[in-house]
Amino acid sequence: MRFRAEVTGTHNVAPWFNDHSHYYNKGSEALHNMTEITVGHGDHLAREGMLAPHRAEERISSLTQIPTPFGTIPLPHVEVTTPGTVDPEWDRPGDSVTNDHEFK
Repeated sequence: MRFRAEVTGTHNVAPWFNDHSHYYNKGSEALHNMTEITVGHGDHLAREGMLAPHRAEERISSLTQIPTPFGTIPLPHVEVTTPGTVDPEWDRPGDSVTNDHEFK
């Protein structure tokens, strides 16, 4: 399971350098979700819309064809997996990240 844990107000090109130090901020998504799991309510996260998509492997693929003045030349498809991953939360819209997740 992967849960939402983004930090409000982050505008860094590389947010992971800053975000990790704010997981315990009052009202943050991360603190809320860790609390739900700790008290045995991890099953509430899906209902609350707090689950995040899994990271995916970054892939680079070749062209499958090249157009020329003499016609299209087909090429064999080659796809390579890179050592990096893509975090689907990285470019999440800023207004969808909130810090009002307090337990009242």
